[in-house]
Amino acid sequence: MNNNPTVRDFVNFAFRVKMKPVEIKVFDDEQKETFAKFLTISPFQNPLQSWEWGEVKTSKAWKVQRLGFYEAGKLVAIAQVLERKLIFGFTLFYIPYGPLCNWKNRTLTLEILKSLTDYLRPKSKALFLKIEPPAENSATAAEIFSRLGFTKVKKSIQPQQTAIINLAPKSETIFDNFEKDTRYSIRRAQREEVSVKHFTNPLNLQPVKEFYNLYETTAKRGKFPPRPFSQFEKIWRTMAPQNKVMISQAWFKEIILAAALILKSGKKAFLLYAGSVRDEAFKNKFPTYLLQWEIIRELKKQGFQSYDLWGVAPDSNPKHPWAGHTLFKRGFRGRETEYLGSFDLPLSPWYKIYTFLSNSRYFLAGLKNSKIKSDAKK
Repeated sequence: MNNNPTVRDFVNFAFRVKMKPVEIKVFDDEQKETFAKFLTISPFQNPLQSWEWGEVKTSKAWKVQRLGFYEAGKLVAIAQVLERKLIFGFTLFYIPYGPLCNWKNRTLTLEILKSLTDYLRPKSKALFLKIEPPAENSATAAEIFSRLGFTKVKKSIQPQQTAIINLAPKSETIFDNFEKDTRYSIRRAQREEVSVKHFTNPLNLQPVKEFYNLYETTAKRGKFPPRPFSQFEKIWRTMAPQNKVMISQAWFKEIILAAALILKSGKKAFLLYAGSVRDEAFKNKFPTYLLQWEIIRELKKQGFQSYDLWGVAPDSNPKHPWAGHTLFKRGFRGRETEYLGSFDLPLSPWYKIYTFLSNSRYFLAGLKNSKIKSDAKK
């Protein structure tokens, strides 16, 4: 008989022991500095939990709440909660890569999540809460969500797996760690006289327009709906004055071949969007490889400690829609990290009906796309 405690035993024990109550406070503009300072020192910091990203998302479709969690008067966690109105007046709450807390302290994390759910549950016509935590995948953390009534869902909005490049070593060491083909492609791009430019000036909107043209071209090629230009303009106008965004571009003479939009949070940088051309005339220029290498060098100059390539496909699924650019990203040999994934907490009996209708919509859309592809082959 195995007498060793299980993960469930640990979580049940955490519920039984007497824990200090966690108090929630709603932050307004006066607490912006407090919110930003906590985010900067958190090992789980990311741009989607930044104050500026909340300003970017605020619109007719989304409202934003910034919450602080206090234990014995000390701030122990923050969460930026996005709120969206759905059909029939229902409300969805969504926390991308949050809350930011000490995920290694399971007892405190459990109490924070419990206080969060207790806070949101009474909200008018609340349908469900979706959390995609920044913690790495583990049975203990997943069990905490299960114990609180969350359901693990298959599809995540944010990448569930990513590759992160450590920028602490010398540039030569980082370069030598790249795969052979990646090193070759960078050197070839240099010989082909591809050049890279970086932009951070908030008053200069031209780099955003140039980036968007490539991003839109890439979206059409990849057959995914592009986000509107207005969102990127808002990102630039909101985050560039705080030096939290950079656009980098690869050029051959007077022709732009590739571009990337980088978000910054503390000493961490994140590749959020990118675009490139695929023209037979430039197939041997390898601009995307040199672009990423020069981004790494620039981030090192600015004192950043890591560069998150923002999403790779799991090894087990070669048919994953990200399989193509995953091969490219893996050439830079970043440390691959798997997050917990996506969890829903139903806050209304109507949640099951909503998910059924939502899944049916995606199923029918899939059938339609399959028919279109089939007809195209005839």
